[in-house]
Amino acid sequence: MHTIYNGDVVSHIALSILLVLHLTFLHRLTKSLLYPISQLSLLAARGAITTRRPVSGGPVRVTGRLLSSASLRVWSREAMARLAALLLLPVLIESVFSISFFLPVNSRKCLREEIHKDVLVTGEYEIGEQPNTKTNLKITDSSSHTLYSKEDATKGKFAFTTEDYDMFEVCFESKSPMGTGRVPDQLINLDMKHGVEAKNYEEIAKVEKLKPLEVELRRLEDLSESIVNDFAYMKKREEEMRDTNESTNTRVLYFSIFSMCCLIGLATWQVFYLRRFFKAKKLIE
Repeated sequence: MHTIYNGDVVSHIALSILLVLHLTFLHRLTKSLLYPISQLSLLAARGAITTRRPVSGGPVRVTGRLLSSASLRVWSREAMARLAALLLLPVLIESVFSISFFLPVNSRKCLREEIHKDVLVTGEYEIGEQPNTKTNLKITDSSSHTLYSKEDATKGKFAFTTEDYDMFEVCFESKSPMGTGRVPDQLINLDMKHGVEAKNYEEIAKVEKLKPLEVELRRLEDLSESIVNDFAYMKKREEEMRDTNESTNTRVLYFSIFSMCCLIGLATWQVFYLRRFFKAKKLIE
């Protein structure tokens, strides 16, 4: 099988995109943080605002037109949203799964991924057409329950919501009748998203009539909730593993005590048995 993008290339591309996005957010964040200061300096240079301290040593009086409190609140929200997006940006890569590969004729290729409970999963696939060749797509869980199935698939979308934390499998199977000669491999493109990235925030904004900033804050809120759920699951797994280790240590301790008791009992029995044997042979009194 020939793969267009292997793991190293995809990792380098993802890291490059992440670096560019980080630099962009840093530039915008720095610009937004310094914007009010530059505006005040510009207004002061033009004489729009002045600061005077009376001769008697009273408080400073500022005259002129300053930024309104509403403008400062909007600027503060934008700065917080950009800062949150900057901090949570690396997590977005984990919820996007995209791959391209070649599928030989009369072969089967499966991709697996672990997904948490109650998570929306969406995907889009495109299969290169080949004469006298049919490709079937099937998505199942670890219990072999079919979540999506499509025969003679060429291009389409799928969506489902997970019921439990499980391993999900996406399988492509190519079938071609014998005697058709040499058939080139099929190019398959698969793009899967789950969690926050699977939600259509444009549709949510239209339905709830949200502003762009509110949509971004909603997305960051969902992303934060997803991260909290991941940490909660990791903590739960850590507790389960700790309980398993403690239970194993307790069992090992009890088994060691039992083994020692068995050895002591066996040694005592051997001493009494040999003593009786030697007395029977009159070797000892």
